[in-house]
Amino acid sequence: MTDRKKILVIDDAMPFLYILNHILGGEFEVIYANNGEEGLKTAKAVIPDLILSDLLMPGISGYDVLKALKADEEMQHIPVVLITGSDAEEDKVKGYELGASGYITKPFKQDVVKNTIDGILR
Repeated sequence: MTDRKKILVIDDAMPFLYILNHILGGEFEVIYANNGEEGLKTAKAVIPDLILSDLLMPGISGYDVLKALKADEEMQHIPVVLITGSDAEEDKVKGYELGASGYITKPFKQDVVKNTIDGILR
């Protein structure tokens, strides 16, 4: 059993899962989901300390994941950081309006990822 904080990463692109595991795996317990539906089920099962969710995924989008989490009493406290290749200001505004705790753009910069997560979890 580990006392490391759990981070759930929801992304449909395996290379990004590997990169985030490389950045975060030494300090956090990293759990994966390949799409929004699987991400919501996994979040309910493990109640992570933080969720990183891709914004654009087939089926349930990152926005939909965020809305579902914030509507669920058991999970509404979990901070959600949206990750995406888009740096459009309207995407950020919409995410924050829906309750996102942060926003990280791809390609990932290791210090940005770590500083964003540390700022939220500390």
